[in-house]
Amino acid sequence: MNELTLPNCGGCDTCLLSSPTGTDAADPYRNRPTFRYGPDVPALSAFSDPTFATIPVTLGGIATFVPRNEVRYAEATGDYARLVTRTAHHLVRIPLGELSDRWSDFGFMRVHRRWLVQLAAISEVRTAQGTMQLRIGDNWLDVSRRRVAEVRAELVRRNAHSRSSAAPTGQGNVG
Repeated sequence: MNELTLPNCGGCDTCLLSSPTGTDAADPYRNRPTFRYGPDVPALSAFSDPTFATIPVTLGGIATFVPRNEVRYAEATGDYARLVTRTAHHLVRIPLGELSDRWSDFGFMRVHRRWLVQLAAISEVRTAQGTMQLRIGDNWLDVSRRRVAEVRAELVRRNAHSRSSAAPTGQGNVG
């Protein structure tokens, strides 16, 4: 087991609460959070996972891990991505393009420069005059005009695949 002690950054809740002044110039490592990592701590393997099967999210000095399959869609916010699950939103410092590259083989599709969606989370599709919107939960997300044909083709392909895999394999009619 290895330990990593971080210096006081002067800005996060953990550092501000652990030092009376918010900074500690004499010893920036004293009373700082210690994170354990090593082969017996599997959750932190997400940092080296090239597919980002889990995403580390830090809020108030507490790190949690959001599984990829819980993310319904991601929204670009500058150099950050807002991961949206059924119950929460998480802002992480990962460009949406990088998430798109790493998650495209896992049922996610970039439908707009602002949106990366989990195709299985789409409950409705609305089209009108060459535009398309996807409903995920209570939200309607716009599809970029240049990606409408690609998104439509992928949704049709997935629907045809799900129908063929759900077809009965029983004995058929016996007369």
